[in-house]
Amino acid sequence: MFRLASCMAERLSNEHGFFLTKLSEDCGAVDVSVSTLLRHAASVIRFDGDSVSALSKDRKEGLLIDRNPDDPEQAYEVTLWGGRWPLLALACE
Repeated sequence: MFRLASCMAERLSNEHGFFLTKLSEDCGAVDVSVSTLLRHAASVIRFDGDSVSALSKDRKEGLLIDRNPDDPEQAYEVTLWGGRWPLLALACE
């Protein structure tokens, strides 16, 4: 899963979007480089709970990396939506 995040980081190198925070009561979304967010996905998951999610600036593309600590066979679930980001992810495999 982190190889996919790294590959997506390369493909989205110039894209800015919103990191949707989970645990903050003061801030729901942070304007970030999507590439940087994906390169640090493991750290973000440890910092902000059990997932990392991002949304493109135009709110048409998105991703969710969700950690499933109780499932040894499927430790992470990745969901992508939109017209571009899922296609970029397919090229990563």
